[in-house]
Amino acid sequence: MKIYSFLAQGNDIQSIEVQVHIRFQIPSFQILGLAGPEIQEARERIIAAFASSELEFPKKKVIVNLAPSDVKKTGTGHDLAMALGILKETSDFEGCFNQNEDLFAWGSLGLDGKIQPCGKMASLLHLLCKDSSNKILYLSIEDANHFQELIEWRKEKNLSIPQNLELRVLESLKDLLKKPYVILSEDRKLLSTPLPDLLPLPPHQERIITLSIVGRHHTLILGPKGIGKSQMLEWYRWLSPESDPEKTWQRFIYEDTAKNKFSIPRVFPLRSVHAQVKPSHLLGSWGLRGFRAGELSLAHGGILVADEFLEWHRDAKECLREPLQNKKTTITRVQGTTEIDCDFQLIATGNLCPCGGLPAQFRNKKSSLTCKCHPSKVQEYLQRLSGPIADRIDLISVVHPEIHHHQNLYLEKIDEKKLLEQKHSLLEMQKFAVNEFGVIPSELSVRWLENNIPKDAEFEKMLQSRTTSLRSRHKALRLARTIQAVEKTTTFKIEHLFEALSFRF
Repeated sequence: MKIYSFLAQGNDIQSIEVQVHIRFQIPSFQILGLAGPEIQEARERIIAAFASSELEFPKKKVIVNLAPSDVKKTGTGHDLAMALGILKETSDFEGCFNQNEDLFAWGSLGLDGKIQPCGKMASLLHLLCKDSSNKILYLSIEDANHFQELIEWRKEKNLSIPQNLELRVLESLKDLLKKPYVILSEDRKLLSTPLPDLLPLPPHQERIITLSIVGRHHTLILGPKGIGKSQMLEWYRWLSPESDPEKTWQRFIYEDTAKNKFSIPRVFPLRSVHAQVKPSHLLGSWGLRGFRAGELSLAHGGILVADEFLEWHRDAKECLREPLQNKKTTITRVQGTTEIDCDFQLIATGNLCPCGGLPAQFRNKKSSLTCKCHPSKVQEYLQRLSGPIADRIDLISVVHPEIHHHQNLYLEKIDEKKLLEQKHSLLEMQKFAVNEFGVIPSELSVRWLENNIPKDAEFEKMLQSRTTSLRSRHKALRLARTIQAVEKTTTFKIEHLFEALSFRF
């Protein structure tokens, strides 16, 4: 029988074996194996917890090794495993352990002997799913309830769950001798989320959202202040179809590294990033507690909202190049190298000028909005969007005030039934695209796009005159295929390409 805790560093999740050696020498307690300062402090926590639980700590030399010894360990979750290892070596408690089963334990010890939650349940469950041997898992009550919630979620999504696993829940260290163990709460159903106060959208904004969701295209929405860009983001959250379960699960693991606990999202995951974001906040960083996931990986399988995108620092914008192109990025630091998956959909918003008005070059006869900025300032502001980043964004559109959108339409009630109907309609369009093209339009390969261009000189002439690079050419073709899927037609028309090129700014 062996006792394990675990260590999660981004995609790297490994078990940590707790080895205990006790011998007759001057009483002392030593922890080996590149243990961080918080683990070294566990010596006092464990001794105090033993005393509070009326358990006798061995009056001998106690050595605990966390193997493998060449990997730095962090976090307080190893406390419980080390305490169980010491108890196992005490002859009075040999009957509490089955020698044919491995023990996994995760939890922090309080000075009063209480077991405190340490989170990272998605990472632990991911590790246990790979092992088919007989296992016993010791957790705190809060962590155990979250662990059960994740197991039920995986069952619902038809994903694998641990086999031959017995879950034992401890409220305090002395509960180790009690049978039966603490019973978990049975009520773990997902709570319903109240419907937000959504307003009907003008036709042009609705068209942008439809194309963006059906093809899962990276989108940049530009427009003056107060035009309804924030309202469009709420529609994205409620209309986007559920993401792939494997991607969602991977995001749960990333969220484990960002904070101790999280809740399974009730609606489509959407991560919002402010204008002062730094590259380390986006990509992830190494700290005292190991690797901390960034916003790009936390949006894996979902949507990353880049508010006021043109106001972002240049370094923050440019670090999106590799993730937008390859859907993953590699972070290399002194502490190590980590490759993270970040298959997200970028939805960016921004103004057209520093004052947030409507510059003259975008104004039509019906527009009443004005701009106070000099034309050179407007041009300088728009140039903050570099060519390489613009090439990686599929759909770029300027949203104008639509005077013909009558105010009475805002009195129309958006209830849950209508919202589900619209969501179902978008899902049917996406299914049509997958049946027609094999994948969703944003994932169409370059070879497929070039081999399926209609043999018409007008198509090639339009592409060459309206695109500035191969990447923008293929982005336009992918968006045109999305328009074809929205119309549910098997014929690729030049009108589809013309509309797609109109979204290339």
